[in-house]
Amino acid sequence: MRLGQVAASLGVNEKTADNAIRTLGLRRPLDEVTVQALGLALRAKYRYGVPLKRAFPMVREALRRPGLRKKDALVRDVFTYLPTVKRRIRFEEAYYKPLPRGPGWRDPYHPEMPAVYRRHPAVRRAIQWGLDLSLNESNLWRTREQLVRDWAESVRGFDLLRGGAGAVNPVALCEQLIHAGVRFVVIGGAAGNLHGSVRVTNDLDVCYDPAPDSTGPLVALLNAWHARLHVPREPDARLPFVIDERTFRHAPALSLITDHGRLDLLPTVAGIGDYAACVGESQQVRTGSVDVRVLTLDALIKAKRAAGRDRDREHLIELEAMRAMKRIAEKEFARRRRRR
Repeated sequence: MRLGQVAASLGVNEKTADNAIRTLGLRRPLDEVTVQALGLALRAKYRYGVPLKRAFPMVREALRRPGLRKKDALVRDVFTYLPTVKRRIRFEEAYYKPLPRGPGWRDPYHPEMPAVYRRHPAVRRAIQWGLDLSLNESNLWRTREQLVRDWAESVRGFDLLRGGAGAVNPVALCEQLIHAGVRFVVIGGAAGNLHGSVRVTNDLDVCYDPAPDSTGPLVALLNAWHARLHVPREPDARLPFVIDERTFRHAPALSLITDHGRLDLLPTVAGIGDYAACVGESQQVRTGSVDVRVLTLDALIKAKRAAGRDRDREHLIELEAMRAMKRIAEKEFARRRRRR
């Protein structure tokens, strides 16, 4: 089974699955029994704190000798998870159907990265980190309109996954902000999605202009959208919160929940500067019926580096690989045009 299949079968991301395989020194590709043992070992680790190197041989031996499952209460409880792992494995094997190999054969689900990309250090590092860049590579050839649609659908899908009604619409947020006369630049994960990143984000991060003629319409919109403070561990909390002109003087950085979804407002961006600096390092992207300012890919990478947060490390690795692939693709396209 490939890494993507293993991760999906165990309900973890590819990096977690890759780290577990490396820690245990397992040979790839993994067979079905090894994946079952790995899933049970991860359950023992996360539920009972048993080290992975101790849990894996224990559950693998219990898979070979079913009688051992009755002697240990911990093993007996861990094995209640086995039917779930088997069901997920069957689903993944049915989804990733093997195809007959022949001249020019390519895996349609996880196509290998072309050698022209793999030679770049940034792409190699992303692959070694455990990222599957096949979707990023396909996004190189998608139009801006398609990327905007994919971004809106991913935000809506994330809301449905969390139990929401799927009514969030980041495109509507941008359109209404522009029509009201609010000046802003899209930053963060949303900007990454609009450049072709496949990292899922559920909010719209913007750097806004703090001038009164921009914050005035913004205050009116936020009140019309019933904006409230976002509390990470209690998303349904409704804390007393009044939004007016003074709000942006005393608390310039705000993380809010609105009728159209999450909205994070920042007066400055690490590594870039204030709104004027962001405008200088942005480009216009057609979003719905309006043109929106979005940080360039180079500026987004600069901001992620300056932030220095652990949670941004994987996104930074993906963005740097995207930039490398984009430049290579542009060079290849220009070379082919010259040949014509």
